[in-house]
Amino acid sequence: MSKKLNEMNWDISKGCRNFIQWKGTDVCMDFHCICGNMFHIDDDFTYAVKCLKCNKVWELGTEVSVTEKTDKDDYWFKEAQIGDQQEKELE
Repeated sequence: MSKKLNEMNWDISKGCRNFIQWKGTDVCMDFHCICGNMFHIDDDFTYAVKCLKCNKVWELGTEVSVTEKTDKDDYWFKEAQIGDQQEKELE
């Protein structure tokens, strides 16, 4: 786990939190700007996007929304991988 990740404030009082490490891989994204413009991106190494209507530049964050799913049979999901230190804390 990176030093930056360890230093983050993991306040979970409002729900689950996550952190994405952008690795320069490709993205397929619909983007809705606050000016009302909507556009689509299919590209590699997308760390920020620029709206061609208002010219604002938006950095892509490291957190996405998450929603709890209760019926696992209906979804593909990844099992959590717990590190040794985290496993000790859970005991």
